[in-house]
Amino acid sequence: MLFRSTYDILRRSNRALCIAEGDELKTPDVSTANFRYYRLRRSGGYPAATLKAFAKHFVQLAKESDVYVYFKHEDVPTGALNATDVLTAASKMDTKMGSGGRA
Repeated sequence: MLFRSTYDILRRSNRALCIAEGDELKTPDVSTANFRYYRLRRSGGYPAATLKAFAKHFVQLAKESDVYVYFKHEDVPTGALNATDVLTAASKMDTKMGSGGRA
């Protein structure tokens, strides 16, 4: 578990805490910089409802800062397809995201 002093050190130097999620890992969603950084690495990808929730969350965050999101890359295209689904959902929620988001 990360301690408050770790967050303070990251904030003082404008370093983003990597918000990582995997099969056995979940980092607290704590902002420590003027941008956000996510690594979504669950095996087998994410269900549609979760991807829509991610899109909603990222659109809200993008109103205040840059948001970088990376999905797990595998031999199968699950991560790329998940990224496309998040971008599609986000573009329907926020027209600026649709023109600027990249997979």
